[in-house]
Amino acid sequence: MENFDKYELGVTIDENGSFYLESISDSKNGLAITHLDSKNNLRLVLNFGIVYCYRVTNESYRLKFLEETEGKLSGIVSTTSNSDFLHWFHEESKNIYINNNVIHFLVVSADDVIDILSSNTVKCNLETID
Repeated sequence: MENFDKYELGVTIDENGSFYLESISDSKNGLAITHLDSKNNLRLVLNFGIVYCYRVTNESYRLKFLEETEGKLSGIVSTTSNSDFLHWFHEESKNIYINNNVIHFLVVSADDVIDILSSNTVKCNLETID
């Protein structure tokens, strides 16, 4: 089983809030993921910069994973340097990025599980919405 560690975003987020995926933008500036917490009137934008790859899956299709990690994930973003997704990436790329310190970021929201492979740190912006 994969072991994920909480990634410190540098902002205080109510762990009892419910963040829902609002949008994903993959542009020349990199990957940006925006979540809304309508209960607390917050918008959370996570900027990953240029990434190697990512996948977005509705949580209902990741039941095994969610069952295996139940109670073991904390926060909206977690990381690991050892996962099946990361091993798959290195195998598919014939290990040419093996020395690039690729990290598997896991973003879990109320309805979605997003896996991101990147060597960048995450920039976070939390704002109040009307």
